[in-house]
Amino acid sequence: MQKGNIRNIDLNLLKVLDELLRQGSVTEAAVAIGLSQPAVSRALGRLRIIFNDPLFVRSGRKLAPTPFALQIQAPLGKILDDTTRLVSPLKFDPKSAQDVIRINAPDATTIVVLPKVLAKISTLAPGLQFVATNISKGRFSALSKGEIDLALDFFDQVPSDFHCQSLLIDRIVSIARKNHPTATGANSVNNYFKWPQIRLTTASAVLIENVLSRKKIYPRFALTVSNFIVAASIVAETDWVLMIPQNLGYYAQKLYPLEVMEVPFEIPKFPLDMVWHERLERDQCHGWLRDQISTICQENFKSLQ
Repeated sequence: MQKGNIRNIDLNLLKVLDELLRQGSVTEAAVAIGLSQPAVSRALGRLRIIFNDPLFVRSGRKLAPTPFALQIQAPLGKILDDTTRLVSPLKFDPKSAQDVIRINAPDATTIVVLPKVLAKISTLAPGLQFVATNISKGRFSALSKGEIDLALDFFDQVPSDFHCQSLLIDRIVSIARKNHPTATGANSVNNYFKWPQIRLTTASAVLIENVLSRKKIYPRFALTVSNFIVAASIVAETDWVLMIPQNLGYYAQKLYPLEVMEVPFEIPKFPLDMVWHERLERDQCHGWLRDQISTICQENFKSLQ
């Protein structure tokens, strides 16, 4: 960018650039910002002159950012976040808050936790809007770029520029159909694992498999699936069994005729974590929201702390 061009930059242009990086579409960015499509196109033209870079190239129906645009995405997000904090009122008022919150979580966590969270938040802060996503790869990158604001899951390690709070401590149980032979409670490891297993592709499944590998136990997985509801419905109709977090097991039991049982070996307890990037640490809206999520989880879900 030429030094003289810095005089031509205003915050509205930077907001347009930030939304284009998020949406990858002039039309969608225009809707998100509340501008017309021609206005966003004109702003993009000005940005290209200011930065002396195309910023985006056409890729199918989407706009793909250039290497330079990707390079400035994180600093741009920080500038806008810092500016928002600078001009925000000193006292946060949930009733008048207007923001879009992007939460990433596995399907199972979304199904069990989000209904309780959103039922409470929607009454306290009716102006907040939420986007729920489920990505397992690149979450820290997405958090740092502002593509997502919060991630809920079990995290084995968290980079230094992120914050992590444990919402509850859970443990692994087994679920099976009603009157399944394993429901007697007198299971040996060999007897339990003679039954076909379902593998749910979540962080807790990785924890389970690591423990089994150390014990030299190699289950026969009849099915690998990412959707918790699909897995639970299949368990209810077959002799297959599924190892999942206890809170999910109790939730599944409300939906289908299932037994919730102990597993016949020891697995360490694990947390449900909430992770966010340092740039949102002092954001009043996000800080309030994190406090609410923590309280709601403590009030509604069984924790083994």
